[in-house]
This record gives sequence, structure tokens and C-alpha cells, in this order.
Amino acid sequence: MNKVNVFGHKSGTLGKVNKVFDIETGLQLVVQNSGYSSGQRAHPQVGHFTQVAFDQSGQRLLAADHLGHFYLFDFGRGRFEHVLHTRHPCTALSFGLRDRRQFLAALADGDVRLLAIGQSGSGPASELASLSGHSAAVTGISPHSGGRYVLTTDPDVTLLWDVDARSRLRRLSVREDVQLLLASFVPTRNLILTAFRDDSLFLWDSETLQCRGQLPTPPPPLQLSGLSTGAEAELGPRYRSLDFTPDGRQLVACGRTRQVHVWDLDSLQMARVLELPASVGMQLCPLRQVAFASSSDAVRSVNLPETEADAGLKSSSSAQHQRRSLALLAVAHSGGVVCVSLGAGGGRSSGATLTNRLQSADSHVTRLAVTKDRLALVSSGQLLIHCLTTALRPESARAAMSARAAANAAAAAAAAADAAAWPAAEPVTDRTDRTAATATDSGGDTGRTYTIVSGRAAVAGGGENTAAFNALYNKGIHPAFLTLQDRFPLRSNKLGRVLQRSLSCVAFWSPLFGEADYLPLLAFPFVKLFQNSQLHSMEVLMTVLTNWCGHWFEYFPNPPLNILAIIENLIAYHDKELYAHLCARGVTSEILAWPLLQTLLTEVLTREEWLSVWDCLLCHPPGYLLYFVAGFTLLSRGPLLRATEVREFELYYRQPGCLGARDLVKQARQLRTRTPPEICPCRLLPAFAPLGGPQYPLFNRYPVFIVDYQVRERDRLREEERRYLEERRALETAQRRSETQRAEEAAWCRQQELLLAAEERRRAMLAQEETTLREQRRQLAAEQRRARVDELAALTAQRQRLRALQSRHRQVEAQRLGDQLGRRQRQTAAADLEDDIIDDEADGLDDDYDDNGSPGLMPQSGGASAGFGLVSELEGVCQDNGRLEADVGRLLDRLQAARDRLKTSGSAAVRKQKSALNAGTAASLQAAVAAAAANAEGHDDDDATTTTSQSSY
Repeated sequence: MNKVNVFGHKSGTLGKVNKVFDIETGLQLVVQNSGYSSGQRAHPQVGHFTQVAFDQSGQRLLAADHLGHFYLFDFGRGRFEHVLHTRHPCTALSFGLRDRRQFLAALADGDVRLLAIGQSGSGPASELASLSGHSAAVTGISPHSGGRYVLTTDPDVTLLWDVDARSRLRRLSVREDVQLLLASFVPTRNLILTAFRDDSLFLWDSETLQCRGQLPTPPPPLQLSGLSTGAEAELGPRYRSLDFTPDGRQLVACGRTRQVHVWDLDSLQMARVLELPASVGMQLCPLRQVAFASSSDAVRSVNLPETEADAGLKSSSSAQHQRRSLALLAVAHSGGVVCVSLGAGGGRSSGATLTNRLQSADSHVTRLAVTKDRLALVSSGQLLIHCLTTALRPESARAAMSARAAANAAAAAAAAADAAAWPAAEPVTDRTDRTAATATDSGGDTGRTYTIVSGRAAVAGGGENTAAFNALYNKGIHPAFLTLQDRFPLRSNKLGRVLQRSLSCVAFWSPLFGEADYLPLLAFPFVKLFQNSQLHSMEVLMTVLTNWCGHWFEYFPNPPLNILAIIENLIAYHDKELYAHLCARGVTSEILAWPLLQTLLTEVLTREEWLSVWDCLLCHPPGYLLYFVAGFTLLSRGPLLRATEVREFELYYRQPGCLGARDLVKQARQLRTRTPPEICPCRLLPAFAPLGGPQYPLFNRYPVFIVDYQVRERDRLREEERRYLEERRALETAQRRSETQRAEEAAWCRQQELLLAAEERRRAMLAQEETTLREQRRQLAAEQRRARVDELAALTAQRQRLRALQSRHRQVEAQRLGDQLGRRQRQTAAADLEDDIIDDEADGLDDDYDDNGSPGLMPQSGGASAGFGLVSELEGVCQDNGRLEADVGRLLDRLQAARDRLKTSGSAAVRKQKSALNAGTAASLQAAVAAAAANAEGHDDDDATTTTSQSSY
């Protein structure tokens, strides 16, 4: 078994990665990751692989372990490399971007990194960008079929990224109450599928992000061992993995039961409910992952039990089977892996046929990745690489294949014994006659299996020289075939790579074959026949070149004139009329024989006819091929006689005709029996010689000096072309640099112009803003003036109202004082009357006094002085309008006191003084009222003056 341990290695070889070691499961390679770290010999360190992903070509596999190491396995080159190491383990991995070297890796810290492998497809990976935005570990990465957009999913959120712009486009809103299981682009369609933990599935338009609908969820199975109806309803499908068909028209999902649900995405309806066979042993074991096997070869192997070589031949029938069924890989939660064939099935609920059990239940498979020709499984931390064609082959076909392999081995041994017994110049043996007779009787069809066995038997004569083959294979691609896929594009990339490597090995074996332009046409049918084995493909091609084409290169680079002369002699001997017609039309053997030899009859025969012809050729000496070439011309006698132009002859030998393999075999046998020994190709050309071993034989039957000259010239031209390309690249680089500089200068000039224009706009805006500000200030000043005038007018009006109120108050006060003065006058009159009475009484007293001789009255003078004092106080009170009322009150009080004193004194002098005082008081009061009125008029004049000044302002 081919085992590789990558622990602690930066790079290494994968060994025989294309060889199948286990015919039951198709196992090709086991990759381990365990060993001792430097300085720690006590305990070995084991790295468990957790994530795997194939690139778009299927020839490179990227695997990541739980320690953060990333390994790239290149099956085309047969090598592996350690490309990256991160501090966090990888949780999701995906290729599928526009640049095939780029891939996305999600780490446990929630970071998604965009990385790229070296320019040559190897070397350490470089980080291009970090797509940050997840708070939890990313569980899924889904690139769009165009390779530009990517969906990254964690249990809480889904983010849509533009990888080319290295930016996040949208944060897709999801249900907050249920965790997200998966968000994925649908292949070849502009749709997005979102799956939640509650088994709800939604489809969205990837351009408008509008919901297209919800997929219906089927009810849980009604009968499960050991579960009641309530438990079943509680169980439900609980989807764990989903996958799409390659055309994106159907969706398949698996979960906690052994049922697989299939939806039709066009109608958004449940298409089928598939139940895995009970023999799988998954009655209650949940399924971890499900995936479609998209390889057409794999589908053919499921439906058609063929051998590896036959898998590359039946295309029409396999295409029909491919439309009828698909192969499905299911990984159980317990770790077992099975392959089932899903028939078309007309019903809604149908079964699935178990075709193979890849891993048992105790193998602990945790993840798988599938491509068109390989299957990668992560089992117990190891990485297992399987051949998908063998892995998907049914068990019945595998038993038939084992029996057929035993029969083929016996037939190969017999064919090798016959090949060793061929004499150098004798005709064919009895076994050859019997084989040819069998081919003739059966219509020229001895079976494709015999072609493979005979070809391998021809190689078995020299043994499988693995060491010599590896020495040639490790030299890589020959310079003459670097552009082979551009000159000869093939639909199958695998077949193109095998053809390129086989031709490169042959060219390294002999420089001649690097100069033969027609070698790809000659080698293609053999390489296609043995494309599953690079060693057999190259050795069969070398055997054909050394035996059937050994004397073609003696006149190189011209056509093989010696071989063409033999064919021309055969035609001239057996049909002189046809030969004369060809000579008359100028048709030489270079036109009628060389195209058939260059392609070994593949252009004029169908595949089945070509295989039947080579069934016969492999049982005869190498010269027998010339009988078939001459026989083709002789059988085409009618069309060739009617042709008149050389172009018609050229076209006839370049397209399939109406001749069958049976007619060719009969014609060749007749030519062999009727041809004289002098021109017999089997006698003129050497017998079959195997390759031998342990090294391949030296091939030098060609003009060495011409080939060496051509090789030197081609090397010189290639060197000149390389220098020219380097100079051209340098010129293009200089031109790009110059264009870049001009673009930068133009961009700088545009930037300066934009800055100047922006500066001018800024200045214009500032000027406009300044003008607007001035206008606003002017309007504000006018508003302020209007507000001030209105305020002054309001103050003036208020002051006028206050002055009017004060004037009215003074008038009221003056009227009150006048009324009070009248009352005082009336009281004074009454007092005068009383004074008169008192005077009369006083006169009487005076008379009595005079009679008695009393001295003069002193109180009279005292009373008179007191009255005059009151008059002066009354004048002071009249000067102050504010204290008029109080002063009048006090004056009246004093008058009352004076009256009282006058009453007591009773003198006439006192009465006179009293009257004078009353007269003075009245005059003073009148003067005070007049002064108050004048003061009020003065205030009114002041208010009028103020109003006039405000109006003028």
C-alpha cells in the first residue's frame, strides 16, 4: 500500500499515486501526519486532518489539520508541499475562485483569509486579504460559479463578499430564533439556498436578494425501530448536509435518519424521498454528509460493469446511463461510508441500490471531498485517496472484473509465449492463423478486451521497466510539447495530460520524436486506450514506434521512402490498372499511403473497426501493417478510378470511408497469400522485438546529424524566441510602466485641475456667503432699527399714558384740595362768626379789665406770631407739590390749635391775626394749586418735545 507521512516535511513525493492498491475500495494513497517534534522524543505528535478541498482541475488537493498546517497534494506532479501554517485550526476550506491559485480558508477565530499558491502552482501560500466580519467560527464557504462572489456562514450570520474588490457587500439577515446551518450558491444558477437548524429551507435570488420561495419539508418516517410516534415526530429529519446536482436543478439533503430527500428547484417541490437500503446498517444512525459523484466515468462505472480501459471507450451508452441515474456518497455519523446508485424512479418515494461499502462503520470518516476522478476521505485523522471509478464500481462488477483479470493474465502469458516464439523471417505461426481466421469469421471483431491484453502482452515481453519509466517521467514536460494542448485541444483534461507526459517521455528517450510533428496523431489512440496507466501508455507507444514504425525515420524529415516504395510495389503488383491511373493523375504513395501511416488508420476507420484491425495486427509481424495500407487502396478502387484531381485523392485519405474491418482483414490476408516473397513486407522488415529490460533499448534508426541539426536549430530558435519574449516582456513592462506613469501624471494633472476648480468654487462660495452675510447683517440692522423705533414708540406711548394719568391724578388732587379749601373757608366763616362772638365777649372782658386796671394782653402777641409762622410754613408746602396734602393737613391741625388758643385768649388782636392768617392760608393754597397745574402743563410739554424728537429720529 502506498503510504506517505507528511509530518515535519516541507515537500516530498507521493509515489505511485495513480495505481489502485485495493480493488474493493479503489484506495490509491494513505497520507499520515504523525511523528516526533524536535526535542520531544518521549511522546509522538499526531496531526489530525480536519478539512479537505479539491481545486477546479481535480489534480490538486488542499488538506488542513487541527494544528493549523496546510498541505497541498499535486497528483499531476506526484508531489506534496507544506504551504501554510496558522495559529488557529481551519474550520472551512474552498477553492472555486476566478484565479485557480487562490483559495479561502476560515479559521477558528472567525477570520476568513484569502490566500494564493505560487505562480507555478507550488510553493508557500501568500495571504492576499483578510475578510473580517464574523464573531463566531465560520462553518461554510460557498463561492459563486463565476468565482467573484463568496458566501461565508457561521451559526448566526451570513456575509456576502466581493473577492475581487476584497470587500463585504451585504450582511444577509437571518432568523434570530434559529441557528443557521448552511448558505450556499446553487451551481450554474443565480440562486442562494439557506438552511436552518429547524429544517426550513429557503431559496433567494442572488442578484436582487428577494425570496423565491420555501422548500417543503416532508414528515418524519412513520416506522423507526424502537421509536414511538411521538418520538418520531420529535426526531424529524434534522438536516446535517446538503448537496446539489452538477446542473443545479436538484437538491439532496440528509439528516438523522437513513432517508435522503430530493427537491426539484425549478418547481420548488419535493421530487423524491429515498431510503437507503437496510443492508447499510443505518437504521437509526444519522448521516453526517452526502455528496454527488459528478464524474461521468464514475457514473458509467456504477451502471456499466467495465474494466478501467473500457471506461474510456464507451461514451454514447454511458451518456444515456448518466441521464438515468446518479451515484451518491453517504457518510454516517458513526464513520462508515457507502456508495449507492440512485435510479431514476418514477415514484415519489423510491429506494436506492447499494453498490459499494467504502469504509466500515468503525473507520470514523469525518469528511469527504469528491472530484471527477478522485475521492478524498478524512478517516481517523488520516487522509485516504481513492480512485472514484473503482470506488463506485458495483460489487457484482468487481467480481466479474476479478475473474476477467485472471483470464486476461492467462491470455497475456500465452500471448507473450507466442511473441517469443516468432521466427525472424518466417510467416506467422499457427496461432496467428487461427486468430486471424477468428477475426475474419467474426467480421473482424475479436473484442476490445483482447486488444488490451495483446497490447500488454507485447509490453510484457520486456517487463514493466518502472525504474526507467520514472527516470523519464521525472524529467517533466519536453519543450517540444509544452504547447501541445493549444495545438491539439481535447475535451478531457486528464487525457490531454497523459498524452503530453507520454510524448514527453518518448521525446526524452529519443530526440527524434521531439521533432516528428505527426507523433501526437500517431500516439493518441494508444494513449486513450491506456490512459488509466501512464506506464502502459508510454511503453505500448514505444513498442509501436520500435516495431511497426522502426524504419520510418531513415529519410527523416522526409516521408519514409522505403516503406512507401513497398506499399507502391504491392499496389502495382496486385492492380496494374489502378496503379497506372494513379500515376497518370500524379498521385504518389506520399498521398495514398503516408496519411494512413501517420495516423495508423484512425482517420479512415471508426473506433470499433480500428480496434478490430489492431486485434489482427498484434497477432502478426510488424510488416503486416503495410498489407492493410495497400489493401485500403485496393478496396477503394472504384472511387479512386473516378477521381481526377489530386485534391480529391487527398480528401479521400483524410476522412472515414465505407470500408469495414472485416473487408480490410480479408484483403490483407489475400495480399499476404498472393504476394511474392521478393516484395513481401513481412520478409523485408524485421520481426517483432520487445522492449526488454531493465533499461529501454536505444533507438537510433534515423539520420542523427539531421536530427541533431534540427534539435540545435530548434534550440537556437527556442532560445531566440525566449530572448525575444523576454525583450518583448521587458518592452511591454516598460510600456506598461510608461503608460502607468502617463496615467499617473494625467491623474495628477486632473487632480490638480480638480483642486484648482475646487479652490475657485470655494472662493466663489465664500464670496457668495460673504455677500449673503452682508445682506443678512443689513437686514438685521434694519430689523434692529425698526425694533428700536417700535420700542421707543411703545415707551413714548406708555410715557404719554403715564403723564396723562399723572395729570389726571393731579387734577383730581387739585379738585380735592379745592373742595377741601371750600370746606375750610366755610369753617373759617363759621370760626369768624365765633370769633365775632368771642370778640364781643372779649370786648366785654376788656372793658371789665380796664375797669379793674389789668395790664395788657400778652397772649395776643404770642398768638399773632404763631399765626404768621403757620403762613410761612404753608408757603413752603405749596412749593413742594408732592407733600402738599400732608402740609395742608398739618396746617389745618395747627389752625385748629390756633383757634383753640384764640378761643381761650378771647382778645380782639388775636381775632385780627386769625383772620389775616386765614386769608394768607387761602392765598397760599390757591398758589399751590396754580403751581401744580403749571407743573403738569410743563410735563406735557416735555412729553410732546420727546415725541417730536423720536419722530425726527
